Amino acid sequence: MYIVYADGQLLYAPTMVHEGYAISKTKMKSELNKAGSFQFLLPPNNVKYDDLVKLKTIITVYDDEDEIFRGRILYDEKDFYKRKQVYCEGHMAFLNDSVLRPFSYTGGIKDFLTMILNNHNSQVESAKQFKLGRITVVDNNDYINRSSIKYMSTWDVIEQKLIDTHGGYIRIRKESDGYYLDYLESYDSMNEQVVEFGKNLIDLTEYVTAEDLFTCLIPLGVTLNEETGEKLTIKDVNGGKDYIQNATAISLFGYVWKTHEWEDVTLASNLLTKARQYLQEYIDMAVSLNINAVDLHLLDVDTTSIKLGDSIRVVSVPHGLDKYFLCSKINMNLQSPDETEYTLGVSFKTLTQQQLDILKKTK
Repeated sequence: MYIVYADGQLLYAPTMVHEGYAISKTKMKSELNKAGSFQFLLPPNNVKYDDLVKLKTIITVYDDEDEIFRGRILYDEKDFYKRKQVYCEGHMAFLNDSVLRPFSYTGGIKDFLTMILNNHNSQVESAKQFKLGRITVVDNNDYINRSSIKYMSTWDVIEQKLIDTHGGYIRIRKESDGYYLDYLESYDSMNEQVVEFGKNLIDLTEYVTAEDLFTCLIPLGVTLNEETGEKLTIKDVNGGKDYIQNATAISLFGYVWKTHEWEDVTLASNLLTKARQYLQEYIDMAVSLNINAVDLHLLDVDTTSIKLGDSIRVVSVPHGLDKYFLCSKINMNLQSPDETEYTLGVSFKTLTQQQLDILKKTK
């Protein structure tokens, strides 16, 4: 059962709609490395109708005891019947409220994030602060060089100076002592549910995007000669070639070239490793599934509900499909859960390989 609170006080409960705790047209969106959103229609007879304040009121959504959304009201619109269409953005957007002044940094990823969060927390109120959580993204040299002459928001720094160069996912995690910001190389959550045709799979659409797709990559590393601009390449460790290709992707999409720079990579072997991972990630993300499925958790409370970042097995004999996919986006209707849409993609690891990876990281 979904419950909604405003600043810790009840706003909506399906069993109390006739007592002034009703909302309607609820839509919640969550996506990897995005703040997410929650919107709803608030009737004038709701007990909290006059108490919601833009940018200040904190809205939380619970699925039984699990908090599945936390954020603030961004804006609302009132219609002819005085109903308010309320739009909320997820709490990752709090990272847009602080500014990192021009900086120059050399060191490890963990210390860099520590500096970023300390600066953020010093500028915002306690409800918008985050503690440093798990860091599983690593740099082969354990050394990065980042700088900016601009005044950047905290989120822009994280996105441009970490995610764009090292990949990975930012996750906000709730614990008893507050909210933690994790920077993860990958999610390790394997969902026991199987989305299966004829069982809980309602609709499936395969979506191929060529917007950011490339099939051939020329990776570049540290600048070797400042005067000529010569950069480190992979020629010495790649048979004399300064590029890599993916033959399967070329057969499907043709030759699409791109260059990418890793300014802090000083070894050709490390540059080759990063390039292979980067190329494969973008090819995987070019193919995704949009599915409508019934979360079996709604029918059996002992079944784990589908969450963002879960690896989920999708089986559909008519589509010739039996693979594991990463849940990268969820569009949820709290009052009509059967209309919830899941976007799956990015990772096609088998169950055995996924379990080996998790076991290896645990050890």
